[in-house]
Amino acid sequence: MKGFEDVKVIGFDYGNTLVFDPFEDILDRKLVKYVSSKIRKSESKVRKEFVQARKVINYPHATQFSLEEPIVWYALEKLGVKPSDRAFLALDIIKVYRTEYKKMLKSKSYKRKKEIVDVLIYLKKKGKKLGIISNGRAIDLYSVLDWLDIRKYFDFTISSEEANIEKPDKRIFLMMLNFFKQKPEKCVFIGDDPLRDIPTPKKLGMKAILYKPPKKYAKTMPWRKYNVKIKEKPDAIIKNLSDLKKLF
Repeated sequence: MKGFEDVKVIGFDYGNTLVFDPFEDILDRKLVKYVSSKIRKSESKVRKEFVQARKVINYPHATQFSLEEPIVWYALEKLGVKPSDRAFLALDIIKVYRTEYKKMLKSKSYKRKKEIVDVLIYLKKKGKKLGIISNGRAIDLYSVLDWLDIRKYFDFTISSEEANIEKPDKRIFLMMLNFFKQKPEKCVFIGDDPLRDIPTPKKLGMKAILYKPPKKYAKTMPWRKYNVKIKEKPDAIIKNLSDLKKLF
């Protein structure tokens, strides 16, 4: 596909573009059993309330991938846990969750890493400058990049928490453009969210590539909507990160 020959800068979204949403994988691997044993509720009930909490609780820069206290508190409240017991239990639950997340990403069986690294090395060899713009907290973004040992491939990284601005606000995209000192037409942004990752880059004069994650992870949430139509069409649509080798 033509149209990307002059691109110098490639910006990536983080969640569900580079790293797939780990929540339900961790829920089923470890968390449901752990919480069930602590509060003596059925595993099916625990799973239901945690899934629902994540759909209900949303606020600026929420770290949805690494879990946060308000999400856990909401689930525990619905499960009938007293406030006095929630305080410490919530912290224990988050520790278990994040430990499992780290183990999953650092495991040799985490197949996603190979595709990510292969593509990033390919793009760097092509002379591309790489960046990340992520809605969320810095602790989540930088921890995951370090656990996967891919932080070294990016010249620019920023979380919405650091910028105090969330996508699709144009100011966070302008931060990347200003950092690289490149004209918009020399830059492309790649993301999975049709509303947050495509229209603003296009309006700024950048190119945009829509990444469609596997159905298992492509679930619409309050903070991530897939079933929407947008006026600004992407310049390309990909279903695998490795498809980028065909474009650049």
